[in-house]
Amino acid sequence: MDMYRRHYWSLFLDFIDAFKSLNHKGIPLPLLSHFNEYLAVSKEARNELMKPGLEQHIKAKLHSNEQIQHGFDSLMKTIKRDRGSKRRSGKILLCMGGALRIPDQTLQQFFDPSQTVFVSSWKIQNPHYCGIPIHSLPDYGADVRDLTHQLATKAKAIFSACGDHPVFGNPLFQQKFLDEIPLMVEGVDAAYHYLNQVPAKCVIVGTTALMPERILTIIAASQGIPSICLQHGVVMGEPGYMPVFASKMAVYGHYEREWYLDRGVSDDCIEITGHPRFDRIFTESFMSQSHLSEQLGLHPQKKSVLIITQDNDDFWPQFVDLLVQHSWMEIIIKPHPQEIVMGRLPIYEAICEKHPSVKLLRPRFKAEKVFDFEVGLYDLLPNVDLIAVGSSTVGLEAMLFGKPVVFLNSIGDYYNQQRLDPFVQRDPEKLIQIMKGLIDDVAVQNDADKKRKAFVEYAYPVKCSGKKLMELIDKLAGA
Repeated sequence: MDMYRRHYWSLFLDFIDAFKSLNHKGIPLPLLSHFNEYLAVSKEARNELMKPGLEQHIKAKLHSNEQIQHGFDSLMKTIKRDRGSKRRSGKILLCMGGALRIPDQTLQQFFDPSQTVFVSSWKIQNPHYCGIPIHSLPDYGADVRDLTHQLATKAKAIFSACGDHPVFGNPLFQQKFLDEIPLMVEGVDAAYHYLNQVPAKCVIVGTTALMPERILTIIAASQGIPSICLQHGVVMGEPGYMPVFASKMAVYGHYEREWYLDRGVSDDCIEITGHPRFDRIFTESFMSQSHLSEQLGLHPQKKSVLIITQDNDDFWPQFVDLLVQHSWMEIIIKPHPQEIVMGRLPIYEAICEKHPSVKLLRPRFKAEKVFDFEVGLYDLLPNVDLIAVGSSTVGLEAMLFGKPVVFLNSIGDYYNQQRLDPFVQRDPEKLIQIMKGLIDDVAVQNDADKKRKAFVEYAYPVKCSGKKLMELIDKLAGA
């Protein structure tokens, strides 16, 4: 356990302990915080975690991975209630949000609208989605402005006593927490009253890294309602996937099971279910290759390389400059949606103007910051010759389609060299030579296919996640 991670998780537990008197409906507000965001607003506070001297300010001294979840389990034990079979006749609650990602086909096939409800943390005008009713949590909350003011005043007093703390004494850190107190109190109040009025047998969320999903999961636990948290992407950044608050963490495969076990999550809290968003890969037909070539204007004699960028990667433009020197390929760039929101599209547009062999997938805007792409990802993946990614979940999706994938500057351990060598590289020139081998060298192609199959068996041994998820819901509900 490196110093930064040791300090991060120890400080998070210290923060919860220091501010645990700030609570509503029995829920400590600091337990709802995404602690990583509080550090992100201040470089000075974040840098303190890399200093050995911080140890003298830490009370909850963690030294091993498995202690991470254990610390939060101890907190959740004081909140959880066992309601036996009382809630088993209730509805399945699906927490709306970008991380849930259950496809319409799965909703229509497996979720009975009379037994399912979408729960939204914001006001929704349309009362249904896919025939399933939508309940807006703000309709259930009371006026908590006075309580919010009292708790904010109390928080400021606690912060005043932490003036010499190198992290908790940071003004930007403090303000981030103070700004979130109203959201926490309103969210807890609404979820508490909602779950007291609407019988529920299980809560499904797409993540607990976001506050609305975490609140609903914890309030459900306080009322004896089981919950399932779906894995929302390939595990990279630890704070996006830890700690576990749900009754069950529904993961892609064996990698995540081992990853969570290593961090102290008990085996009976982990279920390998895959994710319904990938079921389409095995059940649907997509755009034909000829249609794709016509729509994007691809050269019929060239090999197509799809590049999947990410919002935190800045090496793709330089990589494309190297790729275009090879006349045998045509390049398609699919920018990350967040890059479009960030205004980075002109970077890729300039590349396309400079190099005619580079195509850019452009967004089709439906409203401000709401868009899709001119060609869907699942129309692209089965029809290109090769996919290049960094650390994106698309690497897994491409392998599920049976396609060869190469990885440049991948972070984390998911796409690791031991399993996928030599297709994971940091040297772009070397990676390009491997890409050429994937096109014209049978031995390289066979090696890639063998390693792809072994990786998929380990990382995603599921073909129908929707069915697996329903079986898990029935298991938790006692059906």
